[in-house]
Amino acid sequence: MLADHFLPEARREVEQRVQAVSREGLRIEACTLGNGAGRLGAAKLALQRLALNHST
Repeated sequence: MLADHFLPEARREVEQRVQAVSREGLRIEACTLGNGAGRLGAAKLALQRLALNHST
């Protein structure tokens, strides 16, 4: 799995660059939704914005 190669380094970078209080509760994990995860997240944000615009 590709994540096995880059996640440890990503975690190290976050540990070094992000303040402890900001890392509280942070989880850096491999995506279980596959390559479509970004599209799903973008769709969710778009639907949320449409719902907000519709309610005003």
